Amino acid sequence: MEFYKSNLQKAEENLKKIDNLIVLAQVSRNKKLMLLTLEEIEKTIKSCISSILHYEYLTKRAKLSKNPETNFKTFEERLSKDYISKQELIIIKEILNITKNHRKSPMEFVKQEEIIIMSENQEFVKLSIQKLTNFTTTTKVILRKINEKIKR
Repeated sequence: MEFYKSNLQKAEENLKKIDNLIVLAQVSRNKKLMLLTLEEIEKTIKSCISSILHYEYLTKRAKLSKNPETNFKTFEERLSKDYISKQELIIIKEILNITKNHRKSPMEFVKQEEIIIMSENQEFVKLSIQKLTNFTTTTKVILRKINEKIKR
């Protein structure tokens, strides 16, 4: 199976897992479940981006690098407009940024059903169930658009 197809399958499987995690996080209001959901959303987004990059590489419309940041820049500047809207790209960047801040965060805490993540430069990012639900919805739309575009 082509690499881009397997990435799309991974993304679809992750979305099922994310839906279950969202429900569990809503019921339990557990910080770890919310953060796990965020990480799964990030994995799904990365699978989608990887799928686009590999598909475009196979069709000789893009070159791949061993550097993930260079590949993301290629996706952002050259390929994203063919697959997703500008607003969806902004949400993708937000997901990746929040996840990066979470991994490097010196401090995280729960306040009024939101997770507050402190970034390295002392800024705070709020993560709520509603935001995770919006991220999930956007991720589903992105995956659907990619599937439609690639299957043509």
